[in-house]
Amino acid sequence: MKQKKSVSPVKLWKRVIAYVIDVIIINIIIIYPFKNYLGDFEEDLVFNFFNSGFMLALLLIFLLTILYWTILEYLLNQSVGKAFMNIYVRSTNKQKLSFWQCLLRNLSKVSTLLLFIDSLGIIFKKDYQRFLEKLSKTEVVDSEF
Repeated sequence: MKQKKSVSPVKLWKRVIAYVIDVIIINIIIIYPFKNYLGDFEEDLVFNFFNSGFMLALLLIFLLTILYWTILEYLLNQSVGKAFMNIYVRSTNKQKLSFWQCLLRNLSKVSTLLLFIDSLGIIFKKDYQRFLEKLSKTEVVDSEF
């Protein structure tokens, strides 16, 4: 007899590990190719900020980073990091995830500071949802058999 699949909210440590895996991948496939356009970011921040090549590279990095999570979660319900941790995203309204839900839930991932602010609710709430997850009506769940 086949057992029924149950789901539960994901523990914070699993989400953090999945995020770190995804950030490593993003650094390799998205950020590294733009290294020449970014220059030495720390040494000459003011010059780089007003450099049009730098700004274009930064905008493309932001866009590609958001699309990495959005497209993978829309098509597969999980990013590479989430797949490694056996967790996935689902809609709380019991329908298939829409592209717009996936996009909205990932907007804060362009910045560590924005993601930290978005994630503060996880610490204080038992449902383990970030603010943008609540807004997009999505949740990250752990698959158990």
